[in-house]
Amino acid sequence: PPIPEIDIADDVSGCVPLKVQFTSTTKYIYENSYSWDFGYAGQTGTGAAPSFMYTEPGTYIVKLVVEGDGGLNWDYKKITVFSKPGIDFTFAPGLVLEGSSTEDDTPVQFFNSTMLGNEYLWQFGDGLSSTDKEPSHIYQDTGRYFVTLIATSLEGCVDTLTNPIPVIVEGARKMDFPNAFVVDPGGPIDEYYDPSKPDKRIFRPVAEGVEKYRLEIYNRWGELIYVSEDVNKGWNGYVNGKIVKQDVYIWRVTATFTDGRPLVKAGDVTLLISPGTE
Repeated sequence: PPIPEIDIADDVSGCVPLKVQFTSTTKYIYENSYSWDFGYAGQTGTGAAPSFMYTEPGTYIVKLVVEGDGGLNWDYKKITVFSKPGIDFTFAPGLVLEGSSTEDDTPVQFFNSTMLGNEYLWQFGDGLSSTDKEPSHIYQDTGRYFVTLIATSLEGCVDTLTNPIPVIVEGARKMDFPNAFVVDPGGPIDEYYDPSKPDKRIFRPVAEGVEKYRLEIYNRWGELIYVSEDVNKGWNGYVNGKIVKQDVYIWRVTATFTDGRPLVKAGDVTLLISPGTE
């Protein structure tokens, strides 16, 4: 009798998890004499075309044994299972302020610690994306943004991770005024000031994230005596080059923050005159 003929086709490779549908071409064998060894954790099978799922990366040797009147015969097949990228990334800062005409944009820097990655696609959650390995990104609107990284290995295996922690973009909203300031009678000082170095001789707000601004100062008779439309310009206690008298004055501010929220606020401030004030 003829020896059984057997062929289980070409080797197979793919990404984990890899489901393989086996096929075989045989001749001169007994029906139902197929005996498969999948080369994975002792798993076996029967039939002419079984399937098996490989859930771990590695190289596996599959063996098929058949029997006929001429005895036994066998064939081998190699299965190569590639790993997916192990995606991981972080970003900083997690809370940023929206840019404006008075505040610089704050970029978010992404740090990529993905293993086995070769190509990357970042989706920042605002409709924009990047293929850089470690991009930085500027968000144009307030909100909460969930970032997704899609990584592809050298073998073409793809995996995806969406960070459960969102990037939070807020518009700064701060506008606080002092209730008193001291005026130097030696002469008016420059009303523009460095926000990082406030001067107690100037009445000004402590403000963040201001897009539009108007400050009005009134005396006790309701007369408008001072206006500023620059948040970095305060009142030095002088009007038309002359110091005003020591008194309580009313202020009113209207503003719009970088996130579009309006503000209308009013109060009073005590102006004190103190010679030699520094």
